[in-house]
Amino acid sequence: MSIIEKKIQDLPPDLQNEVIDFIDYLINKKMVRQKGKRPFGLCHGQIKIADDFNNPIDDETLESWGML
Repeated sequence: MSIIEKKIQDLPPDLQNEVIDFIDYLINKKMVRQKGKRPFGLCHGQIKIADDFNNPIDDETLESWGML
């Protein structure tokens, strides 16, 4: 086990996830620099849209947002 792996394992799970996200960021950043543009599917699987996204918003919710 490398020193980096040991240090990551010593972190709490939420910080381990931050480390993974940062590594992914660095990899993607390098890819963008090499190609000059963002690769297709860069955020694949990271964005979730609810099944009811296009459903009308009820009046109570609109009112709570100050839109009625």
